[in-house]
Amino acid sequence: MKKILFDVRELERKKFSGIGRFVLAILENKDYFKDFEFILVGNKKTDFDKSLLINFEKHIINDSFPFISEQIAISRLIKKIKPDIYFSPYYKYPIFTKIPVITSVFDVTYLKIEPYKSKLINKFYIKNFIKYFTARTNIIITSSYNTKKDILSFFDINEEKIKVIYLPIKDSFKPQSKEKTDSVKQKFKIDRKYILHVGNNSAHKNIKTLYEAYKLLPENIKKEYLLILVGFKDIKNEYPLAKVLSYVEDDDLKALYSMCSLFVFPSLYEGFGYPPLEAVSCGARVLSSNKSSLPEILGDMVFYFNPDDVDELKERIIKLLKEDIEKKNIDLSRFKLENFLCNVKEVLNSLV
Repeated sequence: MKKILFDVRELERKKFSGIGRFVLAILENKDYFKDFEFILVGNKKTDFDKSLLINFEKHIINDSFPFISEQIAISRLIKKIKPDIYFSPYYKYPIFTKIPVITSVFDVTYLKIEPYKSKLINKFYIKNFIKYFTARTNIIITSSYNTKKDILSFFDINEEKIKVIYLPIKDSFKPQSKEKTDSVKQKFKIDRKYILHVGNNSAHKNIKTLYEAYKLLPENIKKEYLLILVGFKDIKNEYPLAKVLSYVEDDDLKALYSMCSLFVFPSLYEGFGYPPLEAVSCGARVLSSNKSSLPEILGDMVFYFNPDDVDELKERIIKLLKEDIEKKNIDLSRFKLENFLCNVKEVLNSLV
């Protein structure tokens, strides 16, 4: 049995991320990888209390200074454990390791989108580090052809070693029962219909544009429809007219998707775009940004708008809430778990 040292530091308590979804999709299906043993490396923030992780060998490193921990602590682990492959869901890994390395680059947000790309740390430090690490890794996994194109536009990398693997949608992301939705409605004290967004409050998520569009809606629509934002704490009270839920467990999230009158995703850049895809899977009507990988991933299943135009977003929201719009055909066959697992196994087998 081949040993894989797998970096799972993204699995933090009460954290929602696409990388976390990617890591969990592999670990939840360890029986599919019968020829491989996954050994996990995390830090003090890693949620090793998850029942899913109980039966794995686990190692916790001091991660106060991540770059140093990657180069020293993980290098020591590799020498001790002697794995056959090091698997990192980021571009970083111990640069002096002699074993094959799989990394992931799911987006290049910090190099492509303002205000990040103008910062010196991103223009020089991060760009050169990604360039250095990706040049030496054996295989780079990314989650869309749009991101692959972006990676190739920034870095001189052999195209053959970039593998596009669409991330999977769990079968459990489906319209929820009335009993479940009523329970969640009561839990979060939701007393009317609502427009939903799921994601953090980073600049590229563009939530301020959604909020400005909501403020411009006619008063009767705002009275009828609440705006719910999930995925961050509104510490500065930037969104006083919205209900902000900092963290929602998956079971409740499925119900929120299922109940919403409209799911809006105004992001300026995504490497994949899990939230709108999950919303579609749960039967929500989705209005998405037309930028980056989103048209590739969402296809004809959603409605689109220009995320730079507040007025266009406002008009699209009104139209979708108030007019009888033809329902979209939903086809999620590209995101089947079996396809994802098969592709990941193919990558692993290519290195042993």
